[in-house]
Amino acid sequence: MDGFVATCFGEDEVLLESDTQLVHLVCRGDARSSTLLVKIWAGSVEQADQLKGKLESRFADVTVNLKSFWIDWHFRTRGVHIDNVLIEESADGPLIDQAYQSIVGGVQSFIKRYLDADQPILVLHGPPGTGKIRLVRSILTELSHRKKAGKKCMVMFIADEALMHSDELFLQFIGSGHDAFMIEDADHLLLPRNDGNHALHRFLTISDGIVRAQGRKIIFTSNLPNLGDIDEALIRPGRCFASMTLPRLARSEVEKLLPKLSPDPREIERVWQDMSQGGLKSLSLAEIYNSLSLHGHPAGGHTLHR
Repeated sequence: MDGFVATCFGEDEVLLESDTQLVHLVCRGDARSSTLLVKIWAGSVEQADQLKGKLESRFADVTVNLKSFWIDWHFRTRGVHIDNVLIEESADGPLIDQAYQSIVGGVQSFIKRYLDADQPILVLHGPPGTGKIRLVRSILTELSHRKKAGKKCMVMFIADEALMHSDELFLQFIGSGHDAFMIEDADHLLLPRNDGNHALHRFLTISDGIVRAQGRKIIFTSNLPNLGDIDEALIRPGRCFASMTLPRLARSEVEKLLPKLSPDPREIERVWQDMSQGGLKSLSLAEIYNSLSLHGHPAGGHTLHR
């Protein structure tokens, strides 16, 4: 840019300097998808706005305005030390209602009602491969769409049950700008407190306090087979929006879903063949998508996780 002196720090970081302005640019991502982070310092707000406009014009031909959300993943290093890493995830498209036939009224309606509700807690449980994480991603996608322009949806993520025995993460969540707290594979955290579950009381405390007042959400995923295994205090009305099982799909449900995934009758027939050969009376979403992918069909372009 005219009037600026550039200093490069490696391949992905540049500092632009003039007499009255400073611009720091950092590129993150890969050849498929990249994000450019820009920080501007100027002598006045008007001057900063003008510079922002010039930069936006410069990058207009390579900019795609996609929503995203940030996963703040916390984990243990060296056994006891808690560390974290930020991961930017592209927002997903809408889910297929036929993939979640146990959700009355459709997926998008359910997500809207949850995000509009006062209750912060959502518990999703069921066998592996039934689309729990995919549903969570759609919830986070909707959260990202609700953010003001220039603001990102930030999600604290934990998959290590041992981290729940410290107050550190809970204090950080309460005092930070995170929009949601997601706990994956939370089987042990959901068990009744009289069974020795000493970490649950922290969730009970924050879910009735500042988190609820600020509209933040707490989402658990679990493979627990029985709703009765969950501590009643966690899923009581007023605290929990829903404790919901995502089951495997029966044959009649699979029949409704397959035409939404593939227009080719031959591909659909191969799924039935796979089901018959395996002696299966029901299928998980992961098994359906995997069967279509193995036979050369990309499952309608829909990406499915757990």
